[in-house]
Amino acid sequence: GINAESGVCLHKMMRDAVTRLDWLSRKMVRTGKSSMIFRLVAVTVCVVPVMLLLLTGGPTSEVGPPAPSGNRHGIHQNTDAWDEDAIRAKAGSVKLKPAPVVGGSRPGSLVSQQATIEKDLLKFVHRVTAGVAPYMTSFFKMTKRDEMISERQEDSGDGCFRWSPEKANSFLGGCASDGCRPHSSLSEAKKACEHDQKCGGIITGGQSYELRHSTNTDPSDSGEKSWIKEPCDPDAPDSTAKKIVKAFYDAVESGLSDHSFTSFRWPRPQVRKDRSIFVSIASYRDDTCPTTLHSLFKEASSPERITVSVIQQNCEAECETGTGWGNSRRLIPSNPDPSCVEDFCESEFGKEHCAAGRVRLLQLQEYEAWGPFFARFLASKMWNGQNYILQIDAHTKFRTGWDDALISMIQGTPSYPNSVLTTYPDSFEGGFGNNPAPLCGFTFEGSGTGRTIRLQQTFGAKHGDKPYVRAAFIAAGFFFTHGSAFNKIPFDPYLPWIFMGEEIAMSSRFWTNGFDIYAPTQSQLKHAYVRMESSKFWETVNRVFHDPGAHNSIVDVVMSRVQHLMLFKGMEAPSAIRPRWLLQSMADYQQGTVRSIHKFFEYHNIDMEHSRQQAPTWCSPCLLYTSDAADEEDSVDLGGRRIIKKKKKKELRIM
Repeated sequence: GINAESGVCLHKMMRDAVTRLDWLSRKMVRTGKSSMIFRLVAVTVCVVPVMLLLLTGGPTSEVGPPAPSGNRHGIHQNTDAWDEDAIRAKAGSVKLKPAPVVGGSRPGSLVSQQATIEKDLLKFVHRVTAGVAPYMTSFFKMTKRDEMISERQEDSGDGCFRWSPEKANSFLGGCASDGCRPHSSLSEAKKACEHDQKCGGIITGGQSYELRHSTNTDPSDSGEKSWIKEPCDPDAPDSTAKKIVKAFYDAVESGLSDHSFTSFRWPRPQVRKDRSIFVSIASYRDDTCPTTLHSLFKEASSPERITVSVIQQNCEAECETGTGWGNSRRLIPSNPDPSCVEDFCESEFGKEHCAAGRVRLLQLQEYEAWGPFFARFLASKMWNGQNYILQIDAHTKFRTGWDDALISMIQGTPSYPNSVLTTYPDSFEGGFGNNPAPLCGFTFEGSGTGRTIRLQQTFGAKHGDKPYVRAAFIAAGFFFTHGSAFNKIPFDPYLPWIFMGEEIAMSSRFWTNGFDIYAPTQSQLKHAYVRMESSKFWETVNRVFHDPGAHNSIVDVVMSRVQHLMLFKGMEAPSAIRPRWLLQSMADYQQGTVRSIHKFFEYHNIDMEHSRQQAPTWCSPCLLYTSDAADEEDSVDLGGRRIIKKKKKKELRIM
C-alpha cells in the first residue's frame, strides 16, 4: 500500500505527466507524427515513473505512520499507546509533511497548516492526559489499559488543617465519604473529617453531627450550625478534586508554553471574505453524529464552502452506557461507539466531501472527555480563517439552504460583522419554526462554589418589519458568527468538566468585546434534547476517577473561575478565589474592554447582589423555557422541554 505522503507524491507525478502529455500531443499535431509514437512516449513519461514509485515504496512520511489497515480514508485511529510516535496516529484526515516553520510563520499550504495544527493539538491532549493519568489508575486497570497506568503516591488524607469558628444559622451541602452518617460528638466528627478527603466541614441540627462535602455555607432557616475545615495554606490542593484540577491546569500551562508545538506560536489567520463556514462539533459518544454530518452537507446550498472539525470523544473498549432516568438511571455494558467521521466518510454521500478535505477529525478517547467547553476550545484551534463560524452539538438536523439563510440573516443585523445569531434550536420531534425564539432570561441554581446560571428562552417574540430580533444570551449548542470572533474572543482552556456555566461566560465575553446578540428570524436547525438512552459525560467523569461524586466535586472547584469572571457576590476580587491558581492566565480570557461587565448587567437586568434577573422588555418575553425536563408548577410540557409561564410580578422566580 501507499502511505499518505506517497499518495501526494504520486498525485503530483501524475499531474506533471499529464502536463507533459498535453505538450507532446500539441507538438505532434503540429508536426504530423504518428499516434503510435505518441503512445510510446506516453508510456515513457507517465507509466514508468509511477511503476518506479510503487516498486520503491515511495518516500517515508516524517509526520506520522500510515493509516491502519482497513482504513480507506486516511483518518488515523486513536491508540492506547503512551509514546510520542503512537500519539501521532490519532491525527485527523490527510497527513502531509508540514513545511518548515521559521520564526512563528505559517507554512504556505492550507493542508500543511492543518496537518501541523492537528499534530500539535494531539500532542497537547496527550500532555494533559499524562498530567491527570495518576488519578485514573483504577479506570485503566478496570479497562485493561496497563500501559496507561501512571502511579502516584497515595494521599494519606492527613494535612495541615484548622477549624473555623462556629457559624450560626448556616448549612453545608453534600455528604462526605461516609454518606452523612451521624456522629455523637463534635470532636469525633472533626477527627473523622480530618481523615476524609471529601469532607469540607461539619453541621449539626441538634443531637448529632454530620460530615459534609461543601466548604461554602448557605443560610439555614432551621437553626443549623456549621464548622469549616480550612487548610493552613489556602492555595494547597487539599482535596482529590483540587488535585485533579491542579494537575489539569499544570498540564495545560505546560502545553501552551511548549515552543515545540509550532502552530501555537503562529499568528492568528486573517478572516477570508469568501462566504466559507467553519463548523465546530464537539461529539461525546454520539451515535447520531454521522447523520448530523449528512444533514449538514446535504441541506447546504454551497457545501463546497464548508469545513467541519469534529472533536470526537469515544469509548473503544470495556464500554458502558446509561439507561433510564432519575432514580432508575444506571450504567450497563455497551458496544464500542461508532466513529462519526469514519461512518460518514464510508457512506456514498460522504466520500466526496471527505476526499475534498471538508471534514477534519481530532479523535480522542472517552477518558479524554474533559467537558464540552474544553472540546470547543480544541475545535477553535482548528479554525483556519474561514469567513464564518458555526458551533453546534453532534445531534443536529438542518433546514434546506441553512448556510445562505444564516449568512443573509447575520449580514442584515445592524452590528455586523460584530454579531452573533443564536437560540436553543427546535426539537427533533417537530418541524422547523418560522418565529424567532431569543434567549432572554436565566435563573441562578446551586449553592456555594457550585452556584451557576441556567438560561431561558422566549417564545412569541416579534420582529415586525425589522430583519433581526435582539437576544440577551448565547446558546453553546448553536451560534453563528463572523470569523473574527475567534481572534477577538479566544476560548478559555482552563474550564474543564463544566456543563452549566459556559453559556453565561460566552455571552458576557462576546457582549463586552462589542458583539451584539440576535436570534434567527426563522429556525434553521433542530436539536435532540433529552437522549435518555445514551451516556452522559459526567457519568464518564465519575467512572474515570472511580468516584460517583467526582464530577460534582470537580465542578465545585472549577466554577470559582466562572464566578469570578461574572462577579458573583463574594467572588469579585482575585483575593477571594482560593486556591489562587484557579485564576491561571485569567488575563487572557477576561471580559472585553469595548463594554464593561457592569453595563452587561444593567442592559440585561441582572442583579448579582441578590441573585436574580428579569428578562428585559426589549427581548419581548412571552413564554420562558429552560432545557431542564423536570416538572415545575405553572409550566407547560412541549416535546419534553419545560416551558415556564412568565409571572405577573416583575422578578422571575429563582428556581
